[in-house]
Amino acid sequence: MFHDAMMFMFLQMNVGQIVKTLRAPSYRTFSVYRHKVIDVDSPLFPNLQQLPESIKSNAESRISFMDNNKIDISIVRCLYTTPVDDAACKLTNEHLSEVCVNSEGRLFGLATIQSSDPRHSEEEMKEISKLDGIKGFVLDCEGIAKRVEGYKASYLLLQIAQDLGMPIIFESKYSSVGDLPSNMLLTMCVQNMISDGIFDYYPNLKVLVTGNGMFLPYLISQLEDFNPSTSLQKQPIENYVKKNLFFITNETSGKFLDYLLKTAGNNNVLFGSQEKPGIEPEEYNFGQSQLTKQKICGLNATTVFNLDRPINPLL
Repeated sequence: MFHDAMMFMFLQMNVGQIVKTLRAPSYRTFSVYRHKVIDVDSPLFPNLQQLPESIKSNAESRISFMDNNKIDISIVRCLYTTPVDDAACKLTNEHLSEVCVNSEGRLFGLATIQSSDPRHSEEEMKEISKLDGIKGFVLDCEGIAKRVEGYKASYLLLQIAQDLGMPIIFESKYSSVGDLPSNMLLTMCVQNMISDGIFDYYPNLKVLVTGNGMFLPYLISQLEDFNPSTSLQKQPIENYVKKNLFFITNETSGKFLDYLLKTAGNNNVLFGSQEKPGIEPEEYNFGQSQLTKQKICGLNATTVFNLDRPINPLL
């Protein structure tokens, strides 16, 4: 009897301690688990004469870079230094999908879309969106930036991207001698989209802006002041910046990052390595809170690219 009573009291005490422990905040959580780090600016440079081996070797190098820099997932896209025809572009996208699938969740791709024939490109986007591992699209910005004849036809592609729920990233894939620098072209492209009312027509469109946001964060107030009378935008530019535009940065701290976060908000800034050596995002503090750090390093990317939000055990 006495033994049974003592055992009952012992169990009561331990159950109480267990309950108290379960209710207490787990301070081990951040030391044992971390959110996945996602690099959203990971270019591949395929040799079109050596497909698919060229993309495979590029992907292997990328994963090696990720392992050396504590990056869990990379969003990869193909960059070209010379014009690419539709057939080569389509073949490259198919090989990109293949290496992403074979990476077992380490790589996801952005498919390059030619916009010279928007009607053809529209069907191509719908087909490519069905490929495993593809999470968005790359479009050339030059037509919209320079407002070349017929440029508005390419806006059809933006509608397709919105309807598919997939983000786009604009790229100045190649520039002729004496042309405008790519950062200026990209800034002009987004500026013209705002002026043309694109984000009012397609309110759920998601656009990634590379290069630490280019000039946009610094131009927002000026763009409001010099908004032309022909502008079709219906809202303050700040609204589009915080809803439709997502800025990729590899800045770790400092006034530029502070200004970018103040302008865009911590939900719209994403980490992109741009192959900067020695990067270990987990060591960054981004001069901000732990939550902001987690958002920049990966959580925002899971929202933009519709990825799962698993956490990795720290080894």
